[in-house]
Amino acid sequence: MAEDHGQPEKPQLPSDDDIQARFEKIREDLRGMELPELPEDADLRAKIDHVTNPSGPSRMPDVPELVVNRPKKASTNGTPGSYNYRGLGIGMSAAYSLVGSMIVGFGIGWAYDKATHSSYGQPIGAMLGAIFGIVAAMWLINHEGGNKK
Repeated sequence: MAEDHGQPEKPQLPSDDDIQARFEKIREDLRGMELPELPEDADLRAKIDHVTNPSGPSRMPDVPELVVNRPKKASTNGTPGSYNYRGLGIGMSAAYSLVGSMIVGFGIGWAYDKATHSSYGQPIGAMLGAIFGIVAAMWLINHEGGNKK
């Protein structure tokens, strides 16, 4: 008794007699049908020649040859992504100098107000600190941006 391992049986190839019988059936089915007329070789050849070799000038110009000169990628020295960290450092330094200068200017204005008992030192100190911070940040960005190593 053969053991069943859960695999389906492989289909058997048809014999030569089965194949011959199938072809004969197809031939009999086609005998009663009307088939369309095929064009003569000369007509077909003329149509193919007309499509593949047009007699008139081409309506489209030839495709120009494109030459693209792309700039080379800048090489970065150091670890991969070190240029990104350098840019982050420059940006953070500029932000700290901008915010820090405003806080220092406000603090100087507050100290001036306490010493003189006035009320205009804080706004003036904050504005001068902001101006100094913007100048310092721009100087830092221009100075560090030009010194790519």
